[in-house]
Amino acid sequence: MSNYSGIEEKQDSAEQLAKLLGVPSVFKVTAAEWNTIRAKLNHLKQLIELIDTFSGAYADLSGKPDLSIYALESKKHTGIAIEDASLTGTVQLDLDTFDSFLGTLTGDVTINSTILNLPASGETVVKTLEWQSTSGEGITIPASWHKIGAYNTDGSFNVMSLNISHYPTSGVKITLTISH
Repeated sequence: MSNYSGIEEKQDSAEQLAKLLGVPSVFKVTAAEWNTIRAKLNHLKQLIELIDTFSGAYADLSGKPDLSIYALESKKHTGIAIEDASLTGTVQLDLDTFDSFLGTLTGDVTINSTILNLPASGETVVKTLEWQSTSGEGITIPASWHKIGAYNTDGSFNVMSLNISHYPTSGVKITLTISH
């Protein structure tokens, strides 16, 4: 068995890397060119390490030889799903306790105008409410909210998007969009 087992595959990989780096060949370079290649590889290694620190990122290698990175930091968040099979009376919404709220009305519901854990100034939060009535129960929302759509009391699901935005100068604005 030769000491050069698999050398052709490694050479092919090296040639592909040379092409990516925009050099004729990693096997036919001067010392100065090799130092440039090593610097580019080191830069690429740093970019890969940077990418690995983000959830969801991609590198744009089209700007060879100056590699560009676009790191898309995303807040990977698994939402909190809660449900209540007997909603009735006044409901207090706490934004820290749910992202999606499945509910069945067993009596008329009034949503309390005071929402707990509002977003900080300059931030916005969107929550989902999926509520249905069992026999004609309805909801009353605070007068200060902007409501789009109407709540159906016929037993069908009402999917409600609750958008709470805390504007730096205008303050808190709440929009409830209802669809079926």
